[in-house]
Amino acid sequence: AESIKVYQNAYTSKAKRIPIVPQIVYDTKMYDKLTELTKVPIGFSIYSKSVTYFDFTQKHNQIVCADMDSDKLSFLLALSKMINKFDKTNLKIIDFVKAIEVELPGIEVFNDKYDEVIVNMNNEIVKNKEKDEITYYFFFGIGMFKNKLSPQCQMILGKVFENAAAIDNVRFIHVDVLGSYKVLVAEEWYQRDFNNLTGIWLDSDPTNQIVINAPSVTMDERRLDYPQIAFKVVNSKHEPIKFMIESKEEVQDEQ
Repeated sequence: AESIKVYQNAYTSKAKRIPIVPQIVYDTKMYDKLTELTKVPIGFSIYSKSVTYFDFTQKHNQIVCADMDSDKLSFLLALSKMINKFDKTNLKIIDFVKAIEVELPGIEVFNDKYDEVIVNMNNEIVKNKEKDEITYYFFFGIGMFKNKLSPQCQMILGKVFENAAAIDNVRFIHVDVLGSYKVLVAEEWYQRDFNNLTGIWLDSDPTNQIVINAPSVTMDERRLDYPQIAFKVVNSKHEPIKFMIESKEEVQDEQ
């Protein structure tokens, strides 16, 4: 009997845990993986069944494309809070579509007086370009800029994107629906300063869109359909993921 017990203990100690994708990926379970802006956890890879990351420093303008629903908004709010937890990092949200109805501690959310917001943003970027801290501007509904900004401030916004390309401590994350991005591609600053080889498609079948280039999606991948499905694309290489959403649990600030 003792030998059987020893054998069982040995077997248990050597047995590998089979990795699985959680039914729901909560942001609170990801904070211990949060170490640097080049490697921000955003969910679980369907293939490796492990945490998958996104580099939010590689490009000055990062694209997130999604037809919004409660889960996708939850992901974006979780992502905002996660990025803002880093030392010497500020995140500000320009909400052209008034999508955010909750308070986000430590994050400024601008949802009116947009001309003033863009002028101040331009001044801040120039003033702070030598500072040892990075600022992220998160645009919700960037495709609405012509409806929300005066012609003069539309020009300022284009200049902001152009000038920011040479500044190391400022980044932009843009969220909008597919239809709005189709309009944006005609803008000179979009063609000049945005890159369609990298981004996040918050939906199934990335071949349904042309905003983020994912040329080698297989037929099996096109058929994938599960809650919180998304495709991470980096330099046109795609990965199906299950994106994280907010948890109601409080997260201890360990940064």
